[in-house]
Amino acid sequence: MQTLAIILLGYFVMFRLMGRNYDAAVLCAGFVGHGLGATPNAVANMGAVCDRYRVFSHKAFIVAPY
Repeated sequence: MQTLAIILLGYFVMFRLMGRNYDAAVLCAGFVGHGLGATPNAVANMGAVCDRYRVFSHKAFIVAPY
């Protein structure tokens, strides 16, 4: 239930509130990591998204670890 709730909240609420762009997608990956674990999970999720699309999101890596 927690996994489903975090994914739905991330997609339908957080992604739309943050602007529906690449930075928002990376931040949502971090949000899911925080929701299901801790800050290292968030950074790993964001890193995986950035590695997959080969574009680094400076905003996301400044905001999410704090």
